[in-house]
Amino acid sequence: MAASRYAKTPPRRERGFALALTTRGPVTATLDATSRDRAAGRRAIQNFSDGHTANTLAGAAQTITGGPVASQEVIKELGTSGGGFYNVNSAHPFENPTTWTNWTETFLLLVIAFSLPRTFGRMVGDKRQGYAILAVMAVLAIASVAAVNGFQLAHHGTVPNAVGAATEGTDARFGVADSATFAGATTLTSTGAVDSFHDSYTSLGGGLPLLNMMLGEVAPGGTGSGLYGMLVLAVITVFVAGRMAGRTPEYLERRSARARSSSPRSTS
Repeated sequence: MAASRYAKTPPRRERGFALALTTRGPVTATLDATSRDRAAGRRAIQNFSDGHTANTLAGAAQTITGGPVASQEVIKELGTSGGGFYNVNSAHPFENPTTWTNWTETFLLLVIAFSLPRTFGRMVGDKRQGYAILAVMAVLAIASVAAVNGFQLAHHGTVPNAVGAATEGTDARFGVADSATFAGATTLTSTGAVDSFHDSYTSLGGGLPLLNMMLGEVAPGGTGSGLYGMLVLAVITVFVAGRMAGRTPEYLERRSARARSSSPRSTS
């Protein structure tokens, strides 16, 4: 009885896993296409041109490169892949031209990573487990983004106080708050996309992105990696807490292998 209980997977969990596999592709493709069209509509570059040559005010020739920027930008953010079509990443106006595209990219950074805890809850047959993990991720993420904004808007330091804002390393079309929010989101998800330069932040404002990375990027982390990172922490916490309380460590109605082998129920 006990051996079969731990060996078999309930049909509900199998259905949840199959649903996650079959719906991931179409949903991601639809979100990718919709976001790409929205980005292109907001003047992000989307073509197959090899570039245009323009004459500058100084009389020199400058080559302005083109390409499928909007579509690749969406893939970059959805997959938390980082990098960018241009060297300055999402700070380039061809990649991220307006505040609207900046918030769209921030949303794409977070959407899949924050959705996976619910998928996990369906797979294990207990949505409350997924919501518990989601709540921990959300609390850490909100606290981090709020702290980065607070430190950057407070602009402590000699130069920021003299200027009146911590604008070094930020783009004028985004401002301090939008740049700080993007910085918090990209370091929380291990994406690597940037719309401002974090080494130009204030000492405390730049410390929070570093803390996000040293935290293991689990709030919510990368696409998939944040979830299994949080699960590892949950298992370790349950094991340590169970040992400290003198109880058998148990998570999702599963006990450790040693506890099962020594349990009278497993020998029946």
